[in-house]
Amino acid sequence: MFDRTALLDLSADGRHVLLSEWGSAAGRVSWTYLRATDGSDPVRLGQGDPLSLSPDGRWFAQSSGSMLQRSDSWEGSRLRLVPTGAGEPRELAFPDLAIHWAGWLPDGRRLILTARERARPMRVFVVGLDGRGLRAITPEGVFPQADSDAILGWTVAVSDGRRVAVEGPQGAVTLYPVDASDEPREVPGLAPAFHAVRFGVDGRSLFVVAHRGTPTRVYRVDLATGRRTLAHDLMPADAAGVTTFTNGFVSADGRAYAYEYRQVLGNLYLAEGLR
Repeated sequence: MFDRTALLDLSADGRHVLLSEWGSAAGRVSWTYLRATDGSDPVRLGQGDPLSLSPDGRWFAQSSGSMLQRSDSWEGSRLRLVPTGAGEPRELAFPDLAIHWAGWLPDGRRLILTARERARPMRVFVVGLDGRGLRAITPEGVFPQADSDAILGWTVAVSDGRRVAVEGPQGAVTLYPVDASDEPREVPGLAPAFHAVRFGVDGRSLFVVAHRGTPTRVYRVDLATGRRTLAHDLMPADAAGVTTFTNGFVSADGRAYAYEYRQVLGNLYLAEGLR
């Protein structure tokens, strides 16, 4: 029985979710689980907290090393790429980075990192699966910055392989090229109150969520015109005591979604006949 489960990723096809269990059911360690969205039982993959699923669902990423490292006690980070089935994990060392999040570009050939260098602000990087070719994509201080009370309190970098969608210096969702020398471009029609969730499978749209609001609304935005269309209202059937949406994900076609929320319930007692 799970009692404190965190949602870390939804596969691009919407068929699997990546979970971490760290409540009393897990004991003194956290555990990684993969669960199909058809309701079948979860599969335990190993100890530790996962970060993301690979596009083909055959791997998940884990990071070791504190995200809050200080310059005088710097250790860097190690990234583990762990198979969801048979196979051996791969381990990559990043002595010059403190990694907050890591995931794959859609082609599965490179990794995208939200990380920071020693005594430097956080930003988004791209790197090969062998740990080579590390290169910054965004300027220092530009990285996913969803509100902690919003649907995504997580530094997940959203990419379609050509661009990364993150909040720019003015807070509006901005597209930064992964490889080309194009200038960054703000997505039209989006105030600094939205966070990118996933690029649409058509390559011309982006799913975003509002930082605040109940229910949490997911929109599909046309990248050329800024036209916004409501895709989903996220709210559990029992809304009593729902206080925070922490993580949420949408499939590439927009049909499937998964989200995590907190529900705090209490009991009200009536005492009669007191003297």
